[in-house]
Amino acid sequence: MLLVRLIAPWSAFFVVLSITILLYQGFLMRDESHIEQTITDAAARVRSEINTRMDMRIVGLARLAQRWEDTGASSQSQWEAEATLNLRHFPGYYSIAWVEPSLRIRWLVSRETSQTLGDLRTVFSQYDQSVLQAAQARDTVTVLPVRNMPQGGKGFMVLVASQDGQDGAGFIAGLFAFQELLESILKNITPGYAVVLYDGEEEVYRRGVAGGPDEAKWGQETIIDPYGVTWRAQVWPLPEQLAAGQSVLPQAMLVSGLIMSILSAWLVALAQAARRRARETALAYVGLSAEMAERQRAEEALRAAHAGLELRVQERTAELAQANDKLQRENLQRQRAEESLARQARELARSNGELEHFAHVASHDLQEPLRKIQAFGDRLKLKCGRDLNEQGRDYVERMQSAAARMQTLISDLLTFSRVTTAPRPFAAVDLAAVAHTIVSDLEVSIQRVNGTVQIDQLPTIEADSAQMGQLLQNLISNALKFHREGVPPRVKVWGTCPQGRETNAELNGTDTPQCSIWVEDNGIGFDEQYLVQIFQPFQRLVGRDQYEGTGMGLAICKKIVERHGGTITARSTPGQGTAFTVTLPCRQANKEARP
Repeated sequence: MLLVRLIAPWSAFFVVLSITILLYQGFLMRDESHIEQTITDAAARVRSEINTRMDMRIVGLARLAQRWEDTGASSQSQWEAEATLNLRHFPGYYSIAWVEPSLRIRWLVSRETSQTLGDLRTVFSQYDQSVLQAAQARDTVTVLPVRNMPQGGKGFMVLVASQDGQDGAGFIAGLFAFQELLESILKNITPGYAVVLYDGEEEVYRRGVAGGPDEAKWGQETIIDPYGVTWRAQVWPLPEQLAAGQSVLPQAMLVSGLIMSILSAWLVALAQAARRRARETALAYVGLSAEMAERQRAEEALRAAHAGLELRVQERTAELAQANDKLQRENLQRQRAEESLARQARELARSNGELEHFAHVASHDLQEPLRKIQAFGDRLKLKCGRDLNEQGRDYVERMQSAAARMQTLISDLLTFSRVTTAPRPFAAVDLAAVAHTIVSDLEVSIQRVNGTVQIDQLPTIEADSAQMGQLLQNLISNALKFHREGVPPRVKVWGTCPQGRETNAELNGTDTPQCSIWVEDNGIGFDEQYLVQIFQPFQRLVGRDQYEGTGMGLAICKKIVERHGGTITARSTPGQGTAFTVTLPCRQANKEARP
């Protein structure tokens, strides 16, 4: 019997412990699989980002070469200005050079002011002359292997041939520094991972510490092959990223299992002890029966006393029930009111959430595919432009034009939604200063149409300064855009703000004075039967082939004015011009930003 009591608790302990160890191993395998998949995704992002950014830089060189093929060679200063724009726009460039068919370096623009033609000739000397001549003869982009840079470090060269014209023949050579190029490309890509890039067996770039057990265990390799060269990228997580990706569940499972094993053994021991005590209790039951009989007599006496007390309690309970009914009715009314407020709050939160989701989609999810369409359209024109017939090139141009219009439309929609989802607090705004700033920004557009914009007296009001700038810019831009053929546009902007309070009741029934702003032009005008329609999103009264635009400008104006508690309307006659009237409170009752 003693042996059975000892074996049973230990058996329970080892069974639970074995199950725990099996579960621990399973969770460890699941964590490792998840980490490996995360590293695979990070390697794919590194490969995609390097290929895409390299394409953008090479397309820039190809456009420079194509421009010189189309227009013929020009002055050195003009070529250097265009090459300098490429250097500033795309980090990672070391220099750009124009090389003649004889492989003599004609012009050079460098990021390093100390670099000379001799330095670049030193780089050229590292490549076989037949390789450079073969690259010149090809009608494609050529990427030459890694070589030593003049200022130290590794780099590579991209050659874009130009065949048209005697002066423009040769090729454009772009020299890239590996370290700076990849640091700019991978700056915000997979920040928690180390990246090493190899050209063959030679290491040309490293981000993160060298070697270590993490690289050997978790490192994954991906191949990057831009324009005929092949680079290998090794990616593995840094210790901080690896620690963040590992779950504490296996360790928690192991500790919990150990505790459960001990508890199981302890419960089995307790059960055995309970059975022993049950036998002892049965023996004591006989003695307790006599004591229970005596207690029963005492309970009968207690019930008699309890009956009298129960009567008094019932009387008091009836009084409390009446008071409770009244309180319940009051609570029900309050609960209904609170539920109504909660429903309204949920509806408002849902509406704001939808607007925020729309802004996110418009700023990222919709614009990113458009950038891909434009980038691949440029690549199609670059690589296949000569293989396409006239109709094919026309299709590519239409695709690029449609993508640009879509990007403008998404930007206008984002501006429209941010009027209420991203407001700023109201403050004193000098509308005259805002209007002069807008006219300065539109100076090029004004000169292009030979127009004039006259800014007269404008008041200072409490408003959102950025949205006031958007309002005036949209109205003035429309006045310049919709002008009559052969008639220079004339735009006049002025406004007033009453000094007294006697006219407030006539304006809006409040004690807040209202100011009026007018924007008047001599443009094409419109039929006033469309007055409501022009302030709706996407509404246009003229075709896109006559006047460009998305139909969102006046809708944004109306949303800004309504957010400030004002109104906007217009008077117009076809062929004689339009006058927009904006009425806004001079002071805002609520100084905080309101939707």
